[in-house]
Amino acid sequence: MPTIEQTIQKVRNFAKLPVGWHYGEGGPINTSFIERMEKFLSIASGWGIEEANAFPGVDGQIELTFYLGNKTFAFMFETDNSVSITEEIKGNIISDVYEQPYGVAEEKLWELSQKTQIIYDSSTLDIGTPERIDLGVQRFNARQGIKTRSVASQSSRR
Repeated sequence: MPTIEQTIQKVRNFAKLPVGWHYGEGGPINTSFIERMEKFLSIASGWGIEEANAFPGVDGQIELTFYLGNKTFAFMFETDNSVSITEEIKGNIISDVYEQPYGVAEEKLWELSQKTQIIYDSSTLDIGTPERIDLGVQRFNARQGIKTRSVASQSSRR
């Protein structure tokens, strides 16, 4: 799967799509819309999501897809600022919501990032666990005498 950075590059290239790129339909995607998708992908990256992909729509929309284990989450961002979110497990749709406000997409992304952290935390649970090892080094605990040196001050009188 592509990394978030690779997906951002792919989304940027949607601005270069020729008119009629999909069987005579579709054209370049609006640059401000592309910038919004870049920001969404950057948020995903900042929240620890590493893999995504992007697909242009013939009517100017963009689908961003994220992968988490055997689940796929597709966010279809429409040009009217609504978003539809589909969750699949091994190709079977288990959840599908339509025409949601943008904020719902960010909330769902946050949920995904938390699931990513749980998977990461459980897979790295034992990494870095401190282990005590007796190196067999004995300490010398005898009291040592304190040695001091006194310095006398001499002043000369003239």
